[in-house]
Order: sequence, then C-alpha cells, then structure tokens
Amino acid sequence: MITLVRLARRAHSLSVEDFHAQAEATCQWPAAKVPALRRATQALTRPGGYRSGRPIYDVVDELVFPDAAAAKASFDEPEFRAMWESDLLDPSSISPLLAIEHVAKDGPIPRGGVKNFEFVTRLPALDQEEFDRYWIE
Repeated sequence: MITLVRLARRAHSLSVEDFHAQAEATCQWPAAKVPALRRATQALTRPGGYRSGRPIYDVVDELVFPDAAAAKASFDEPEFRAMWESDLLDPSSISPLLAIEHVAKDGPIPRGGVKNFEFVTRLPALDQEEFDRYWIE
C-alpha cells in the first residue's frame, strides 16, 4: 500500500472557522468513485495550531492506494480531480506527496488521538537510504 498525501492551504478568502466548517461538511473522499482508493482521511489543522501564526498547511489528506501507479491513475478520474482541486483551497499551495507509512508504536490508535505531521529537510550530504534509516531508527 502507498499513501498519496495532499497538503494544502485554505483559500485566501476563507477564515479558519469558515474553512473548517465547509471542509468538514464537504469532505467526500470516502464516497469518491475512484476504484483503486482503499481508504481516505482528512486532517484539518487544529485551532491551537494557529496561535503562532499561519501554519504551513491547513489540511492534510491521506489517500491510500494499492501502489503508486494506482495513485497516479486516480488523477484521470474526473470526480477525483474535482475533489483534489477543491474551491476551498489555494490552488498554488496544493502539494502531492507519496508516502510509505512507518508505524512508530504498535497497537490500536487511541480514540480521540491526534496525528502529528513533521516536515524535515534531508541534508545534501545524506543519501536517501541514510536519511530513511536515521528517521526510522
């Protein structure tokens, strides 16, 4: 399995409150008619995340596919493309990311748990394998 992650900021015309209300009311990933889509979740930046200013992203969507080819092919589906390019988002901020999930702690996810996303930059001196090993171990 591979996860296609959509990272995005809200449209400039929307307040945080309006964005949250509309995003929660219109999130249709689970009902999307995309044959290869196995699972989808949407995470909105929590209100406390705005205390220090505007966060890097307002929304992170995780879309799970059997493989990278299926994730790429999803963009050929009109319904998927329309949801990807939502009017709630600043089009210039939408970034795709292919991710392989690494479980840091075994066991069930606690109810009401919070998922934390960290964005790190790989030092040029580290190759991809060394970088991955460092963060996994």
